[in-house]
Amino acid sequence: KVDFIRPYQAQVNSLIILGTIFGIGFWGHLNHWEFGGHHSADQHIAEHGGKDAHEDQTHPQVTTTPHHNDSAGNSVVSERIAPQLTESQRESERFIEAHATLQHDPNYVAELSSRVSGVVNRVFKRVGDRVCKGEVLVLIESPIVGEAKASLLKALVQNDLKTRTLNHLRELGTVVSEKKIQEAEAEARQAEIQLFNAQQALITLGLPVDLDEFRGRQDEELAAQVLALGVPDSVRSEYQNGLLSANLIPIIAPFDGEVIRSKIVVGVYVQASQPEMMISDRKHFWISLNVRREDSDKVFLGQELTFQADSSDDQLSGRIDWIGTEMDEATRTLEARAEIIVELPEIARHVRSNVLGTCRLDLSRRAKIATESGAEVKH
Repeated sequence: KVDFIRPYQAQVNSLIILGTIFGIGFWGHLNHWEFGGHHSADQHIAEHGGKDAHEDQTHPQVTTTPHHNDSAGNSVVSERIAPQLTESQRESERFIEAHATLQHDPNYVAELSSRVSGVVNRVFKRVGDRVCKGEVLVLIESPIVGEAKASLLKALVQNDLKTRTLNHLRELGTVVSEKKIQEAEAEARQAEIQLFNAQQALITLGLPVDLDEFRGRQDEELAAQVLALGVPDSVRSEYQNGLLSANLIPIIAPFDGEVIRSKIVVGVYVQASQPEMMISDRKHFWISLNVRREDSDKVFLGQELTFQADSSDDQLSGRIDWIGTEMDEATRTLEARAEIIVELPEIARHVRSNVLGTCRLDLSRRAKIATESGAEVKH
């Protein structure tokens, strides 16, 4: 008999297990799988404003919504928890950061070179020296300059001679034939053209010539004045002793500033148009920014920023004055630029060019403008 019941016992056990699973599922479906412990926890949070659940976090701000009635008709006040921003989150909404490079403003940096090849005769300024606009920095000796000065001197003499000859013939009137007068006029015009060409040759070399200053002078005085073109007043006196060459041409400072680089040494041969000296005003700087793609729409003209070099704690302030029109394909960043003017010499002395650092761009000004105008600015 036991052997007869044993085959059916396994089937009965399986039916009991399946029935139990089905019963649990049916109960869960009716109760929406809500258990008493979870309900009690939710009720505890509602009664205590969620204080216990967030005891070790920043206390959230609780705001209330208008009253409404529950299913039993009782008045209920709904509560909504608005989390407060952390300090770093508030900073990210007020500022963005970008990598940047501080460099001299190219408009106030000059790489100086000689207009002709020659040998360095004198050096008046070296690295670190302050210079003024128009001041002579270096004198270069070149035979090309001597030839140009000699051509001017010859043209001045010829022009003076031809002009006086023409005036004399005109004074004679009918005694001289018309043909002679016409020939004299042609020669005077040719002399005037030669004088103009000689003047332009010196102007091209950077030696401005005012012809009115040379007219009517004696030969010795005229020669001394032409040969001294471009030479500082402090050196001109040496011409009287014949100690200086007449082939000198200066390198002149184009603006006030400071010599920041120089390769010039007395006696060295220099090539024409080869940069030998650099000056900067040490006040005007550019900050070149590389703004991340996700922050590119937060940059605007006139935006205030501060720059801090990686190697210094000092900060420089400026404003965005140019924004690029395209993203850099290699770095996926947007280029922007700010101009900085350092007025105080004691600060300018410590500012270095080609320095890497970080810029913080202020976003509050755009938000203020949007609030005042009533417009919406989306970032």
